[in-house]
Amino acid sequence: MDVKSYAAKEGISERRVRQLIQSGALKAAKIGGKWVIQDIDRVKRSRPRLSARQRQDLVSYLSDPPTFLSQVHGYRKPRTLEYVHQLETSEQPEQLIIEWFDGFLPPGNGPAATIREVIRGSKKWGALGLKHHIKPKPVVSKERVRARVVSARLKMGRSLREAAEFTGLPVEVIRRMEQTGTVPGGVPMLRKYLAHYGDHPSVIEVPNLRRDEHAEASRSSVRAVRRLL
Repeated sequence: MDVKSYAAKEGISERRVRQLIQSGALKAAKIGGKWVIQDIDRVKRSRPRLSARQRQDLVSYLSDPPTFLSQVHGYRKPRTLEYVHQLETSEQPEQLIIEWFDGFLPPGNGPAATIREVIRGSKKWGALGLKHHIKPKPVVSKERVRARVVSARLKMGRSLREAAEFTGLPVEVIRRMEQTGTVPGGVPMLRKYLAHYGDHPSVIEVPNLRRDEHAEASRSSVRAVRRLL
């Protein structure tokens, strides 16, 4: 069976078939200058390909983590976070992407475009772009604090009580961080909490709760005065 026929049979691109041949995952021989697949019934995969939904969830998370975590519920959230954790801890995240997407080229910009370059074998744009999307990102708002804390816990599949025992922080403190994005102990406490999960954001700017409260009080006062007028 030639490359084109095998690609059609497996539902993958011809480029992906050639990658499998070059990596040794697919047994083939060159006859007359063309590759001929010899083992057509078995492809050696160390990891299964992701489903369409799983691929979409992964791209969505890499594009906008806070939005994904706030809008997606159920088993899809911890499953996607597990994939992200594997990318962050893997020495070869590009290989994970190649095996997970298995020749499928996701549409869109940002992380989707980077994944397409990884699949196409671009070392310059693919590998470097992927490192950019999965490297520790800044935590600069309440929403990102909340999303980061929730993400760190769910990646390890821990309950609030288990997270408290693991990190040494009270359940009430963790719950407050997850629900409001405010950290009673400020930056040091947030860094300590995330470090337990191997998460080291490049920048942390914990919102000033007192400043926010004053601002809201001022706005309330202005609204009250306007009602009187």
